[in-house]
Amino acid sequence: MEEKKLEYDEIGWGNFTATENGFGTLISTGERMKIPTEKLHESVRNLVERLLGRGELEKVFLFMSRAKTGKTLYSAEEAREVGIRAYTESMDKGDFQGAIGLAYSIFGPDSQERKAAIAADTAATKKTRILEKERRKNKIEILKAASFSALFSVLESVPEELSDLFYGELVDNFDPEIAEEFVERLSGTKQRESANSSFLEFLKSRGYNQKDVLKILPLKFI
Repeated sequence: MEEKKLEYDEIGWGNFTATENGFGTLISTGERMKIPTEKLHESVRNLVERLLGRGELEKVFLFMSRAKTGKTLYSAEEAREVGIRAYTESMDKGDFQGAIGLAYSIFGPDSQERKAAIAADTAATKKTRILEKERRKNKIEILKAASFSALFSVLESVPEELSDLFYGELVDNFDPEIAEEFVERLSGTKQRESANSSFLEFLKSRGYNQKDVLKILPLKFI
């Protein structure tokens, strides 16, 4: 009995679709491999179901509403239904920027939904700025001539939030190599040899004056 000849590389396609791929890669690879349209569409639908199951609603909505294959396989109403779910979830999670874009696409630029998302984003941004301003008011009091050892002791005694702020500002605002060496002297491999050295003098020797230090780090010299 003659063995049935495969119309396409079923094994290769099966192996490919078993890996994680986006819509564009899936479709372009399927077309290149000359996968039958019906089979390709089946794989696309399977991907949609996986993404929906993971809650990636916005990605699915954009595919359904904008991609040629998406609009072929799904109706405008189906895309809208997923889009509304994505909008609602974005609002619930506080992703107001995402909700603004979704509302524009689903409900229109002048819709109440988009206005609600913009208002929520404005309020959230204002609240974040207020909290950040309040957070930066808190200072770690320390002697100007304090050593690395003294600074370490103070950091260990202040609230964790304030200590985290100190390290965060240090890493974010100083030259990476200087910040790394500072941490090494403060609590790393160079802690013992730097225990009695002035942390301020160290920073001055690296090009940061007292004004720079107080501007960057949440410190108050006493």
